[in-house]
Amino acid sequence: MEEKEIKKYRILERQQRIYQGDRIREENNGNIKCIDLSSLTYEELQKTKFHHSLKKDKTVIDKEGLKSRIGRNSNGLDKLEAIYFSNGIEAALEMWDVWLKWRAERLFDPFWQDENKNLKEALDNGTANEQEKKEYFSKCKLWAEEYTSKRYRDDKEKMDFLFDFQIKEMLASNYYRVDLKEGKDFSFDEIDVKKESSFKQGKDSMSYKKFKEMYGEYSDFESTKVDKWNMNTYLGKKITITPDRIEQLLLPNGKNDALSIVLFLYDKYKENVPEEQQVQFDLLDKYVDYVQEKIRNNELQTFDRNIRINEVETISHFHDQKSKAYFDDKQANVYSISEQQIGKATADVPVNAKKQAMVQLEMDEKEIEQEEMYL
Repeated sequence: MEEKEIKKYRILERQQRIYQGDRIREENNGNIKCIDLSSLTYEELQKTKFHHSLKKDKTVIDKEGLKSRIGRNSNGLDKLEAIYFSNGIEAALEMWDVWLKWRAERLFDPFWQDENKNLKEALDNGTANEQEKKEYFSKCKLWAEEYTSKRYRDDKEKMDFLFDFQIKEMLASNYYRVDLKEGKDFSFDEIDVKKESSFKQGKDSMSYKKFKEMYGEYSDFESTKVDKWNMNTYLGKKITITPDRIEQLLLPNGKNDALSIVLFLYDKYKENVPEEQQVQFDLLDKYVDYVQEKIRNNELQTFDRNIRINEVETISHFHDQKSKAYFDDKQANVYSISEQQIGKATADVPVNAKKQAMVQLEMDEKEIEQEEMYL
């Protein structure tokens, strides 16, 4: 198995563990009501304030509501707590278009990649040598040029990996309609601090060029005010959206994952808005086509965070055990755990490898416990 493929697998596997969360099983809603998304008129969808969160957060949200905080994905970017939401169906779709571009930046920019963590520390403390500096900054420059020129959008390998990653995240998330009051909870005149920061860098800076690609042409680049897809409650103000002001979105077929909800909203938007008035998405159309193809081919995986790894069950390798890649990795003693692989037949997996895998799993779970609760 190529090193590149192993790296991709490990990224997806780590995310899956984050989505699984702790060992508390998901509970049924007790305080949050469910609402059939199909029962809402298009006019109601235009006024709906959408918020998504991982399924693992459901129990806490049902008991305590949504609380303003600095989310896991905002660490290092936001300095003030808030609750983020999209205002209206079009804004919800714009948000996911931006999210895909933001996720691409996180996955492919050398600055964010785990493999460069030690090198970045060496750069910070001045211990990196000239060759290391040259190679690192060269990689960063190449990615920045690829991103700002939009060439990455045509890289099938990158897009497939990005889309697979995003499918897993959306299947592991719920979508909510939240009741927020203008003037009390939020303002349409709130400042987007990320926008403000990028504006200060200047339009010729690489930071601004990256920001403009990420935010898309549907964002307002003449103002530092928030766009409708990226609204938030008052920054720095402790706000709680109580459970009675939250409704979980549900489809008639019983599905409530964010992926199914977004596919429904996407179709609804296309049906109700004349083509010449529709937003021109950068990646969302391609993503929806990719997902629909998976559905037609029955290749879309399901997500159930209540299925836990049982330590007394067999741990098997994630490869097809008849493949050459399996035996190559077996000789190198390379093994990995996948939730979906539990229960399959084990082909001569060394006992010490199993023990090492379980130790690593326990370490990962401790790490996950320290993750931020909300996106």
